[in-house]
Amino acid sequence: MEITGNILPDPTETGVLPAVQAAGGGLCMVDGTLEWTGGTVWGNTAQLGGGIALYAGTVTMDQVAIAANTASYGGAMWIGSPTLDASQVRSWCNTATSEGGSFYLALWNSDALFTYLDLALNSSPVGAEVSGVDGSLASLEGAAASGNSANALFDTAGVFRVDTSAVANAGGEVFGSGTVSGSSVVLSDPLFSSVTCNDVVTDDDFTLQATSPAIDAGPSADLDVDGSRADAGANGGPGGAW
Repeated sequence: MEITGNILPDPTETGVLPAVQAAGGGLCMVDGTLEWTGGTVWGNTAQLGGGIALYAGTVTMDQVAIAANTASYGGAMWIGSPTLDASQVRSWCNTATSEGGSFYLALWNSDALFTYLDLALNSSPVGAEVSGVDGSLASLEGAAASGNSANALFDTAGVFRVDTSAVANAGGEVFGSGTVSGSSVVLSDPLFSSVTCNDVVTDDDFTLQATSPAIDAGPSADLDVDGSRADAGANGGPGGAW
């Protein structure tokens, strides 16, 4: 499945649309249950959640790629108060003009869990990768993040938890404001093979280079498909064979 090319109007400019109609350039979920496996959401634009907006409900997401989307908040995804469990998700080259280049947690009770996640070259003035309001909780396990931003990659007024991951920002800080907790985090570039922001989403290679610090850096209780300890990143863990 591929969702691309949608541009939603900004209600602050038109004055006629309710905010929900300017949310989720590729997909907007107001409530319910969503089990989503496979697909790419790219090249969409909205005020909230350039790629995806999740207001409420229960969402399970697996092997979904989100790239080159644009929003004011949450370039890849705007997260309200759903129960969100996302695994093997890849987010790159998304842009937010206000906060959360990749993910924005919008409510005090926003709670999102991402396991085996790739993040690369997303951008925003606040939280080039992840941002959120006071009271929100973002949890990353087995993540591989590579940034080149003058702004901190993870900058939230809420709580940010990161475990068994490899993260780095060539342009500035990794962690900004907010409460950061976790363990077994390697502050080194995960060394993806080839990722560029050129509006062509099919030529990027997130395979880890042989010297990547993300190799065998994922959750210690998990194994890769080859039987070795899980790597960090979306190719890691038992579900890493895309």
